[in-house]
Parts: sequence; structure tokens; C-alpha cells
Amino acid sequence: MKNQPVYQIKDLSFSYESGPVLRGINLDIHQGDYVGILGENGGGKSTLLRILAGELHPDGGEILVFGKRSFTREVRKAIGYVPQVDPANQSAFPISCEEMVGLGLTGEIFPRFYRTRGEKEQIAYSLHHLGMEDFAKTNFHDLSGGQKQRILIAKALVKEPKVLLLDEPTVGVDEAHKKVLFDILDHMNRVHDMTVIMVTHETALGKSHWGKTYEISDHRLELSC
Repeated sequence: MKNQPVYQIKDLSFSYESGPVLRGINLDIHQGDYVGILGENGGGKSTLLRILAGELHPDGGEILVFGKRSFTREVRKAIGYVPQVDPANQSAFPISCEEMVGLGLTGEIFPRFYRTRGEKEQIAYSLHHLGMEDFAKTNFHDLSGGQKQRILIAKALVKEPKVLLLDEPTVGVDEAHKKVLFDILDHMNRVHDMTVIMVTHETALGKSHWGKTYEISDHRLELSC
């Protein structure tokens, strides 16, 4: 439902052992918002995204997700998270694209050898939705950067979340695949009313798509004009 609060954040702070990363963060995000978060490398963008995904817990302040104070199983199912692809990491074990997408169904670390008919249909639909059905049996690590991003988005979408979080999704992606990526995200936001929150350095490209743009500077979050 439009205007339903997804995230309500008040005076949030977070620190690593090396020092503070986020201070006094205030942010309201509603269902159907399309948000870009900008900032320098190491400025706290990815940390904030991991807090929104429930991977990190703030030191102070308050965060409500769908009105709840904790990341329950139901809340986690409603959040799809796409981490940044590391182009240098090619040493992982072999895994097919359909197996990779299947990991998103239950949050498993390793693929299962058996899938129910319903799970197979969910995986096939997610691959088709991202235009990657022809790569179902292909080794994920043999794909280009842009293709890997689409598979990881398919993995995040296979459980049909309400929110999609993306960490630097255009790293290692050529210009043609960047356009495809943004077309997919535009479709998910406009047609499926999915809340999309993207951390990126692609300022010029992204601002023509986002409804709201924020910038993290000096540990604080500001709405960008």
C-alpha cells in the first residue's frame, strides 16, 4: 500500500572499533519509494545499507521496519539484499545460476540437491524476469559483471520481497548492462510498487531514476536537492 512506512529511523548511530561511521541518522522511507544514497568510499553508505538489511545493529537510536522494532523472520523475508560483486573474487566453489538464485529462497549457504516443484517454478520465474533463463545451468563465476548482478537480483527477488536493497550494483558493469539494470529496477519500482534503495557512486545516471537522493557526509545523512 502506497505511503505505508517501510523504515522509520530516528537519531541512529553506528561505530566500528576504528571510530564512528554514522551519527544522528534520521530517515523515513515508504512503500514504493525509489532512493539513491551517495557518498565517498568509506563514508558509511554500505554500513547503513547493512543496517537496513538487518546484518548490523546500530549502537544507538531507533529503527522501525514495517512498524516492528526487530528483524523478525517475516520482516527479513520482505527484504531482498544484493551485495556488491567483487570482480577479483573468482575462487568460490562452482555453482550454477539456478542454484545461486535458489539460495535466496531460504538463506542457505550451500545449494540443495533437491528442490520442490514449487521452488523450481519460483527459480525459473525469477531467472525469466531478469532475462537470464538461458543461463540457468551456467556457472555463475563464468558470467560478466553485469550478468552476475542480474543473477544476484534474481536471487534477491525469488522470495518476492517488498524492499530491494542494492550495494554498488554498477561496479564492474559496462554501460550497456548499466542501462539494462536501471530499466529492471525502474520496472520493479513502477509496475510492482517495490521499494528500491540503492547505494552507488553513479550520480549522473541514477538521479534521473530516483525519486529521492540522499548523501552521507561527515557521518551524517542529508537529503540532496
